[in-house]
Amino acid sequence: MTSNIIKCNTCNIVVSEILAFVQTKMDVMDEESINRICITAFSEDDIRKAKSLLFDSVPNSKRKIRRREGKTLRDMDDIITLLKSVDPEEIPMFVARDLHKLPPVTFDHVDVTRLLKDILLLQAEIRNIKEMYATVEQLVEFKNDLKDIKRFIIPTTDNIESAKTTNSLEGNFVL
Repeated sequence: MTSNIIKCNTCNIVVSEILAFVQTKMDVMDEESINRICITAFSEDDIRKAKSLLFDSVPNSKRKIRRREGKTLRDMDDIITLLKSVDPEEIPMFVARDLHKLPPVTFDHVDVTRLLKDILLLQAEIRNIKEMYATVEQLVEFKNDLKDIKRFIIPTTDNIESAKTTNSLEGNFVL
């Protein structure tokens, strides 16, 4: 499988709308939604070329044969699997030249259960913050306590003078 790679000579950037879409959406969408969007938005030939381009762009890529119905679906699975399994430093940055070719992501493509899990995680983190961190009132009280402690520990000029006279009368002299 050879393809024409449109690649920057001095940087690791490759032009491919499909691969740019998949690479940016992998972290925020589930594989099933990415597959559905790409299969409906891009032609079978575009997906095949993108897969070939990806395998040509990544050094020493291991081709895995997928046993799934539909060649286009297998190609999409191969693209996602390779992008997830290869070290990110070895993967080029894929960019889109024609932004109008990128499919829109609508609410029906969003995994609602994942959103609910994220909301629950955020709620737990906020609860943890409320329990573990000091309030403004606690900080003010702590500052005042610290000032009181400093007054007793760190002698002021007046305290030093009174200590000199008191101690000199007793025969001791402290600075």
